[in-house]
Amino acid sequence: MIALVDCNSFYCSCEQVFRPDLVNKPVVVLSNNDGCVIARSNEAKALGIPMGAPYHHYKKVMAFHNVAVFSANFPLYADFSSRVMAILERFSDAVDIYSIDEAFINMGGITDDPIGHAATIRATILKWTGIPVSIGIAPTKVLAKCANQFAKKLPDSGGVFALTHPQVTDEALKQTPIGDLWGIGSQHAAKLKRHHVTTALQFKNHRNRPQLLKWLTKVGLQVHDELNGVSCIALHDMNLPRKNIQVARSFRPELTSIDDVQAAIATFVTRAMEKLRAQQSLVQCITVFVRSNPFQKDTPHYRKALSVGFLTATNDTFVAMKGARMALKRVMVSGVSIKKAGVILSEITDDASVQESLFDQARVNPLMAVLDGINQRYGRDTIQLANQKRYTQKRRSPQWVSPQYTTQWSDVLTVS
Repeated sequence: MIALVDCNSFYCSCEQVFRPDLVNKPVVVLSNNDGCVIARSNEAKALGIPMGAPYHHYKKVMAFHNVAVFSANFPLYADFSSRVMAILERFSDAVDIYSIDEAFINMGGITDDPIGHAATIRATILKWTGIPVSIGIAPTKVLAKCANQFAKKLPDSGGVFALTHPQVTDEALKQTPIGDLWGIGSQHAAKLKRHHVTTALQFKNHRNRPQLLKWLTKVGLQVHDELNGVSCIALHDMNLPRKNIQVARSFRPELTSIDDVQAAIATFVTRAMEKLRAQQSLVQCITVFVRSNPFQKDTPHYRKALSVGFLTATNDTFVAMKGARMALKRVMVSGVSIKKAGVILSEITDDASVQESLFDQARVNPLMAVLDGINQRYGRDTIQLANQKRYTQKRRSPQWVSPQYTTQWSDVLTVS
């Protein structure tokens, strides 16, 4: 038996912990540059504010309904995430952290009352952290994800819902649109709908496996098996190293100077390579892309990308930066305002199984480990590339960031 523990409106819940006056009130959290909505409380969702909505489009709506607006405070959210995961480790021998606010846990040894055990977990997390969670219980990960959705939707569930009975499972899958099924992307969902498969139950009952393999590949077959109670995605399977790493940002105001874009690209390369080294991988190809504003009516939309390969796989930021610079010079044109730019690392391989060149060994620069260690200990960008500074200084400061209540001594609350 597997349970999915999902924090409810996590970023908003973290803000509400230290602002009890905002409980049961509409709350939204904006992205790093205060551009888009990245989290909404249930009350904000009820107002029709969509995920990813540009703030300036809904600014008047939020002001009219007294919506509390916060800039993203990721150190606070990461600290709360660590506390929640630590609590889960007290209740389970296997915790598979899926994201900052979700984790699968093993409940195989709980046979008497799994719902009661999950309710105890939920109450403990709420009491110790103030974060409400929903828990879905099922024999497989995909079914646990479905169960979690009903734990959130059904008020009478008490935040815990189990898909352990065949009739209950089929009824729940009947009410689950195929596009809401975990592991089925929008393109695959559209393909299934064209073949009259519109619900998760219809997908579960589809018996033509060769046809499913043709439509959805091996991953789709795994989802199909999981719906039928056959566990294919074991705990920790979702934490495999990523095959592609992308770092990109939108700019406000737009960037017109190649020096400014190059400074931004330098930061993106640094972030991407840090993620690469964190998963102990090497990269052999980097792609740089730039785009103008597609909504600018008086100028044609410009978008271009270029990939540069390395002779030998590397984890060296300096090597990746040289490739990114070469690509940027080819994709940038004068007179174009860049709205968005980014880098993509591809052809990623494990650093222990890389195919080395006959004349050159894999470029694993020991200096990178020193840089990462210093930046992890003293804070991001304590040591950085020289041209990153230009981009860092031009970034707009968030307007509504909350104090870092749990990670900065100066922001710790005092009780008088």
